[in-house]
Amino acid sequence: MKVTTINLQIVKNLGNYETMRLGCEVSVEKGESAEQAFLLAKAELQNAFKAIRNETPQQPVEVSKKPPMKVTPPLPLLTTKSVAFESVCQALFDKKSDIEMIQRSFTIDELAMDYFKHHDLI
Repeated sequence: MKVTTINLQIVKNLGNYETMRLGCEVSVEKGESAEQAFLLAKAELQNAFKAIRNETPQQPVEVSKKPPMKVTPPLPLLTTKSVAFESVCQALFDKKSDIEMIQRSFTIDELAMDYFKHHDLI
């Protein structure tokens, strides 16, 4: 399936139980994704709404052609006061885990790392 045109409508609340529906139909150019076409159509509708309401129109949105970056959440911090610290120490002591495996699950603070080294856990 190839997208050739898109139709976008937005409804704006004018207050006092009034709304305004704006819509446009946009052709998708070669090399342009549907997402880019929707973003450009949305910017055009926002500008039209502002022009109708005598507001300053916004500049069209510049759409990046790069794929979106994968965002990974930060790892939890492992400190000597963490709830998991004792379990991690036991796993290191019993050789059920190593420091590389722990570092894939936690960000280890300096004090905890010193504790591991001082007690020959790593």
